[in-house]
Amino acid sequence: MLSVLNMQDEAAARGVIIDTKQLSEELAIPVLATIATGGEGIDSLIQQIQQARVPDTFLHYDAEKEQAIAALTAAIHRLAPHPRLQARGLAILYLGGDLAVEQWFAEQAGDGLAELEALRHEAAATTTKAGKNLPMLLSRERTMAADALSQSVSERRAPSSPLLAQRIGQYVVHPVWG
Repeated sequence: MLSVLNMQDEAAARGVIIDTKQLSEELAIPVLATIATGGEGIDSLIQQIQQARVPDTFLHYDAEKEQAIAALTAAIHRLAPHPRLQARGLAILYLGGDLAVEQWFAEQAGDGLAELEALRHEAAATTTKAGKNLPMLLSRERTMAADALSQSVSERRAPSSPLLAQRIGQYVVHPVWG
């Protein structure tokens, strides 16, 4: 895996500066800045694609949640492996109530769906006893991690003067002149 931050010129014009080196270190994957319309960064992207790899797990939950995620991940490997997506990610989405993942499991797991549902119910029951909602907890922890990452790798500065492309874009969508 690698991450490509396109439209860096647009972000900079709006005062958003991303430290791609820091982001790469935080995510443990290559992060490239590009401006596709100008062809900037494309050569580097082509070179880096050949070196893409599966990243290590970025976000870790408390021991109880990690145990539930691990059990569900193992069951997904056995019952409904996805051809492209990581089982851990699917497990977290399923525990969080993602409807697309639920539907995919319903189509792919066959009789194994009951086992997946039982594991999800068991994980949810442990947090419900503590008066907590598992999907909400997972979502909140992911959001907090994303916010912390964003704060550590980006900064806002005063926007520069609008680029010609931005001005044209504003006129094109203007209710009177567009």
